[in-house]
Amino acid sequence: MVAPDFPYPPNHGGRMDIWNRLKFLSLSGLYIDLIVTAEKNDNLQFEAEVLKYVKNIFYVPRVVDCFFALKGIPYQVASRKKLSKITFNSSYDWVMLESEAVSYVLSSVKANKIALRVHNNESVYFKSLYSSERNFLKKIYYFIESKIYSTHTKKIKKISNVILNISQDENCFDINDKSLMTESFFIPPHVDVSTFLKPMKRNGANVLFIGNLFTANNLCGLRWYIEEVHPLLVRNISGYKLIVAGNTRGLELPDFLKKHDESIILYESPKDLSDIYAQGTVFINPMLSGAGVKLKTIDAIAAGLPVVSTAVGAEGLGLIDEKHYFMANDSNFFYTAIKSVVNNPEHAFDVAISARSYLVDILGGDELLKIFMRSDL
Repeated sequence: MVAPDFPYPPNHGGRMDIWNRLKFLSLSGLYIDLIVTAEKNDNLQFEAEVLKYVKNIFYVPRVVDCFFALKGIPYQVASRKKLSKITFNSSYDWVMLESEAVSYVLSSVKANKIALRVHNNESVYFKSLYSSERNFLKKIYYFIESKIYSTHTKKIKKISNVILNISQDENCFDINDKSLMTESFFIPPHVDVSTFLKPMKRNGANVLFIGNLFTANNLCGLRWYIEEVHPLLVRNISGYKLIVAGNTRGLELPDFLKKHDESIILYESPKDLSDIYAQGTVFINPMLSGAGVKLKTIDAIAAGLPVVSTAVGAEGLGLIDEKHYFMANDSNFFYTAIKSVVNNPEHAFDVAISARSYLVDILGGDELLKIFMRSDL
């Protein structure tokens, strides 16, 4: 398993998906070596936990490559080019690429088959970052990365034996792509559904957002909500509060969060989220742009909360408006949906129950294990 980041602690969506799958495959009896593009010294304190599930850990440091664009290689890939220099003492049945960013490892590893995990449509993801970002230099980088990734992704998909899409939408796209001969599967995030909380009828007016507070897409959506929706709720719903919690990676908070009033409660980089989820009446995902499955939406449903989200925030899982969540793509619809949840907790409870039942049915790793056991791929 080749990961672009050390998967533990699983404190954001990408890490969580890798970590949960790694544990599941290990506990299912598979022998796993883990290759990570990360510094060993930064992760020594977490090694013992990871070594419960893998035989060996290989650390490959990232490098700076200022000429990536001239080579036609995305920076996320070029900065991991030392993957091509690893020496392995054995060959493998499968090599699992946890995104196209780690594809350089294919020059050094000996494996019978290649599985590509697609966490995002990277080209679309960087295009969305370009749209959300305000810094000019970052916008240029995101624009270039988006363009180059489109070609690189197609190349890696074509040389893989299987494509494991986290998103149902992306999987349909791959299946319908006549130029792509690789077999693709919809493999949603592996989640231990036994930990899902049963929804409760919730009173009050506490609106909850939990997500990282360092990526442009999250911050752009949250800024939009605070500027466009939040004032409507403050004026019209008694006792309304917005609760925001998320990892900042040590970065300074933007002004729209630093200068909040008493109607916003902020938890910066909390260690435990269970008590924070318990405070919520409804969870929001106001993302206006992005790509792939948003694990924050899954986590909210797993915590028993009804969800109000943009279509972007709920994409990739097959969630249905009014059955599994409340879709709202502009400020008036967002305000109306939250007001409806607060004023009609019975209906919100029914939707939360339906969403939980749906995710319990589709989330898990059995299909992934069957793929790795197939001999015809």
